[in-house]
Amino acid sequence: MKKLVSLFLISALCMAHAQAPQGFGTFDNGKMWTFDNPPLEYFEKTYGFKPSQDWMDNIRLSALRFGNGCSASFISPDGLVMTNHHCARTYGTQVQQKGENFNENGFISNNLKEERKVEGLFIDQLVKLEDISARIKKDLESVSEEKQAKFKDSLFKAIEKEYKQKWITDSLEPSVVTFYRGAKYSVYGFRRFKDVRLVLMPELNLGFFGGDYDNFTYPRYALDFTFFRVYGKDGKPYQPKNYFKINLDGVKENEPVFVIGNPGTTERLSTSSQLTYAREIAMPFRLMFIRNRIKSYEAYNAKAKNDSIQNIIFSFSNANKALTGMLDALNNKPLMDRKLAFENYLKDFVDKNNLGKYASLWRIIDSNKVEIRKEYPIVFAYQPTDKNPKALEFGKLLAEYLAKKRQKDTTAVKTLTEVINKFKINHDPDLEHALFSNHLEEIESLFGIKKYSDFSNMFKTSKLYDATFVKDLKSKLADTTFVKSTLESDFLYKIASQEYEEYTFHKKIYDKLVAKESKLNALMAQLQFEAFGSLIPPDANFNLRIADGLVKTYEYNGTKAPYMTTYYGLYDRYYSFNKGDAWRLPKRWEKPDPRLLPIPMDFVSTNDIIGGNSGSPIINKKGEVVGLIFDGNMESLPGRYIYDDVYNRSVSVHIGGIYGAIKYIYKSKRIAAEMLK
Repeated sequence: MKKLVSLFLISALCMAHAQAPQGFGTFDNGKMWTFDNPPLEYFEKTYGFKPSQDWMDNIRLSALRFGNGCSASFISPDGLVMTNHHCARTYGTQVQQKGENFNENGFISNNLKEERKVEGLFIDQLVKLEDISARIKKDLESVSEEKQAKFKDSLFKAIEKEYKQKWITDSLEPSVVTFYRGAKYSVYGFRRFKDVRLVLMPELNLGFFGGDYDNFTYPRYALDFTFFRVYGKDGKPYQPKNYFKINLDGVKENEPVFVIGNPGTTERLSTSSQLTYAREIAMPFRLMFIRNRIKSYEAYNAKAKNDSIQNIIFSFSNANKALTGMLDALNNKPLMDRKLAFENYLKDFVDKNNLGKYASLWRIIDSNKVEIRKEYPIVFAYQPTDKNPKALEFGKLLAEYLAKKRQKDTTAVKTLTEVINKFKINHDPDLEHALFSNHLEEIESLFGIKKYSDFSNMFKTSKLYDATFVKDLKSKLADTTFVKSTLESDFLYKIASQEYEEYTFHKKIYDKLVAKESKLNALMAQLQFEAFGSLIPPDANFNLRIADGLVKTYEYNGTKAPYMTTYYGLYDRYYSFNKGDAWRLPKRWEKPDPRLLPIPMDFVSTNDIIGGNSGSPIINKKGEVVGLIFDGNMESLPGRYIYDDVYNRSVSVHIGGIYGAIKYIYKSKRIAAEMLK
């Protein structure tokens, strides 16, 4: 059977299945379309709008990838970049000077000289893309299946080296990108900007208004944006040929809008056994770890009031809510029935078309997952992490160092020596003690083993806590006999060493199983591609996508959500919660200009997003920015596994709301004028 060639056929298929008690939806696998193959005919049929190539090129070149985890965009001819406050928070504190408090007071530069360079921050622009599927598949056919993984790595590097030379005039960084887990390949050429400077950053209480209470909710009143500027090699503001113009009128209900960003990871091709594993093992384990750490860090920071610790708490709280929503989705029978219906359709497709190479795919995935279940708890419990006590993790580094010494692995020894010498051991004893308690509770919960019942006193007397001891140990690291004999009697090192040994033993088994599953997942993706072609988008992989949707309200809690909110609502929340806690406003916001109040602040739409889309511009059919993606509602959290536009909503800051804040609160005529260029 040939690949399906029209969305009408997909719709017909899904309609046929929908007539059964358990059916799947046309867009269950989402709307994160690649720029390699955008569904222009579908856009025309659905929205009466067929983008031209110039339109597609302009929005691709105007969009950006921000650092290692967010999205952004050019919004002025002078290199002004817009992204989220929560994407920029750590960079802001990085350039904060003595006596300043950006969390409390924000940051506003009055001129170019005051814009602050953020060391280590980079921004990528996707300039070129080329389909190289045929080439890679041909090269892979020349080697055995057992050697393909290693061969593929060297092949990708060779192709990237070749294209770096090919694109040398444009100074592009090539990257081979895999779609459908190996059914398609492209090479992307990125222009990387390394001189990035902070321009304007709202206060934390505006960027994260409502705190964790309002996170993943709607109606919403967050001003989650930050402006940076890209500078060229000449030290002057970079002048991009492509940038998004601003439409201050924003959006109207039921208007088509498009999100241009870099969604991180989805798992929409997961089989029933993989979803069951996530529901019963992976998600509960991760949630246990996160919730334990939140308690410890919050208790510690109640006294310490440390911004870095607070950022850790925010990050954990965000993950806690996100994973809780995903777990709820995995327990949502109607949604999981739709996943099962899709799986059954693929099985029927295999049978009807005599595709024998896929016939046993589900059975092999299931049996492999049974083995992964046995190894994951041990790997999870003993894995190295900077969210365990520093002294314990330092002990694991020492154990690994001694092991690599014995194995005469000179490369690993050299690397570990550098890591150990840079490792900062000094930490607050109370926090260390609380994190160690978390760790032991998790071991007991996972394995029913109550270890080290009298750990408390021994823990505090460990030599790995003594700064002088650690310093001496680092200075004599090359003397393996000295290091080993010095550590032999230390209680904490014994724990660390034992955990390292158990972790490394089981991690080898686990990694082999995961590698096998990865190959099986690739086959599953290729089967889907054989059945549907590119009419179903590939899973997200932190590369640029365009996702279509509508500005649209939805029903919740027995009522109806407004499609947009205004600054009136911000102040209602402020006064309703007695001006306190997560809804407190900074001083400059307490008495706003009345002209600000009716201006739209946030809005919702049906666009398909996931982590990584934070900071994505949301645009109209004219290619104008109308908003800035910053979150989804609680109902969007199943989106990791399945997309459903009935209640799933993206939440954006209204571009008019950003402009209004700059004009009436921050009173920056310079930046307000630049937004309208």
